[in-house]
Amino acid sequence: MRRSMPVSGCYHGKSKKLENDYVVTQNILGSSINEVRMAVSVAQPQKQFAVKRIKRTSILSYLFGTSDVDSFSEVENYLCFDHPHITKLHDVYETQQHFHLVMECMEGGDLCTRLEEKGKFSEMEASKAIRQMLVALEYLHKEGFAHRDVKLENFLYDTKNGSHLKLADFGFTSSKAKMKDCVGTLSYAAPEVITCRHGSKNCTYTKQCDMWSMGVLGFLLLADTMPFAGDEASQMRQIRQGSFNMQPEGWRNLSAEGKDFIQSLLRIDPSKRLTAETALEHPWITQHQGKDHYSASESSEETTVESDSLKGSSSSFSFATTSNDNFDGCASI
Repeated sequence: MRRSMPVSGCYHGKSKKLENDYVVTQNILGSSINEVRMAVSVAQPQKQFAVKRIKRTSILSYLFGTSDVDSFSEVENYLCFDHPHITKLHDVYETQQHFHLVMECMEGGDLCTRLEEKGKFSEMEASKAIRQMLVALEYLHKEGFAHRDVKLENFLYDTKNGSHLKLADFGFTSSKAKMKDCVGTLSYAAPEVITCRHGSKNCTYTKQCDMWSMGVLGFLLLADTMPFAGDEASQMRQIRQGSFNMQPEGWRNLSAEGKDFIQSLLRIDPSKRLTAETALEHPWITQHQGKDHYSASESSEETTVESDSLKGSSSSFSFATTSNDNFDGCASI
């Protein structure tokens, strides 16, 4: 059971209008089913924000004050989060048609764009970036939440040339200890999530699904290619089998610690997978940098491998499609 969390942002409901406090521009910040635009504060015009518009499930919930569970879940969860590696939610406004989330503006863009611009990361760059992601997940997991859509597009840089990353997009976040609904992005989905999609009896999964997704993300940063290739059916089969390709050109110069880190995340059995906490203690993470104060616990042949036995790696369920043969772009939900 998760701990009681203080509310970080301000929920105005119907008592106040967005336009009273912010001027929303025509500058679109991201491609998503939920529009995100830049805004400036009326009180402090020099400050920029990102405004995400989420469509309501029902207008009746606005008129009569009843629950709007599907639309409000992201708002409710997000309001609680307060952490240096999670994007800050400042204000929430409500209209008949939408919720409007006013968030800090992450000017550096997402990790997907950074990877496209620079190509694969060096081990040190990847380790430092992944550590920040793990710290964010450690915080979420210790507070009792699973993100359920960990991927490149959902980690953002605070400034254009900066290196500080923050986790975003909490539309699929859940506080349930065990889940069975299939949400997220196929190419990052854990085997147990795929199994639940096929309606297996008594199938559930836990927040460890996020750690598999971190393994996929780390594989991509280091190899500049996705671990699971092909059409949807082929990807699902590979994911459930835990088999992925370590091509020589992407892995020839990777250290043993780096390989072990990725393989320790891409394990079929969630109980054998690294947790966010133990991942932060892995030698590949610690050798590239010391602990930081943001930790929640402190405040040439192609080789096919099996992820559970190695020592030595979209479509959305609600599943968007991405090409995984080679990394040449990112899909958005």
